[in-house]
Amino acid sequence: MIYNKYHTEAQALNAPFAFVIKHIKYIIKLAGLDYIGIGSEFDGIQVPPKR
Repeated sequence: MIYNKYHTEAQALNAPFAFVIKHIKYIIKLAGLDYIGIGSEFDGIQVPPKR
């Protein structure tokens, strides 16, 4: 995978968790709370959000 080859670069591009929260707030403002869904299927992602 490209992540393994360019691990340092991939880590630098990793979005902070604050961006995830900002995105959720944006969707709530745009479409409403009823349109937010958060899954827990993180086993297939290569790079989780930064803390």
